Amino acid sequence: MKRLEECGEKKWRKAVFDVIERLQTALESTDVVVGGGNTKLLENFSAGTRHGDDMAAFAGGFRLWTP
Repeated sequence: MKRLEECGEKKWRKAVFDVIERLQTALESTDVVVGGGNTKLLENFSAGTRHGDDMAAFAGGFRLWTP
């Protein structure tokens, strides 16, 4: 919440979507799941991006790094 309060909702949204785009490009992903307390403030995700449950995100991240 701190960064959101520091820069305001409009700039915060822009920064979040910029990071999502960079991650999609860097990781060559087709599906990005965004979670967390402030994701309720986000809408109009680009193709391949969606809201997700925090626990599902944790499980997916854990599987990603488990050999």
